[in-house]
Amino acid sequence: MKTFSNVAFQGDVSIIRASQVGVKSLPKNAQEIKPEKNGRLIVTHSETGHHHFVQKSEARFYGTDDPNICYLVVEGKYADLVHDRQTQQHETLRIPNGLYQINRQVEKRPEGWRRVED
Repeated sequence: MKTFSNVAFQGDVSIIRASQVGVKSLPKNAQEIKPEKNGRLIVTHSETGHHHFVQKSEARFYGTDDPNICYLVVEGKYADLVHDRQTQQHETLRIPNGLYQINRQVEKRPEGWRRVED
């Protein structure tokens, strides 16, 4: 299991302590995202169904008007970001208590910018 302090990556997801990008609190346009029936908060959906998730009991998750930027509030001591895949999965990432900006990574292609697919 990996741990970090301010910035980490898991596949196509970057997790940045919000204070590192000048964010002191949730933006006004942030909307809480409900968990799936199994209590998972899907941080990023994968086109192949191998999502990155935390458990609702560990955190709250918020979307914004920008589909590439959202926020995670870890309420307890930590939350574990898990990659839901049987093979070639990313190591679980332990996220300490606090507010985090979650970004989907993008890449420049000849036809323009697009989201990275994990």
